[in-house]
Amino acid sequence: MNELYFIKWFENISKKDIPEVGGKSASLGEMFQALAPKGIQVPPGFAVTAHASARSTQVARTLVRSEGMRDRIKNGIRKAYRQLCEPS
Repeated sequence: MNELYFIKWFENISKKDIPEVGGKSASLGEMFQALAPKGIQVPPGFAVTAHASARSTQVARTLVRSEGMRDRIKNGIRKAYRQLCEPS
């Protein structure tokens, strides 16, 4: 599993992704894709996927201390946030 399994950028999200990222993030993805090509500035962003949430919950429920998985989720979110903060 790579970091992209846990993060999805708005530019790659549509209504079909509601089960994976939720309704609000899917709406933001639709808005980003519809408005950005028309020159309307839409702030970039990303969603943390249901896979990340489910995996974190699974790890917590079983009380498994898997530093590798938690680190991949944490690193994926941090990497995406750094990219989001980079000047365009």
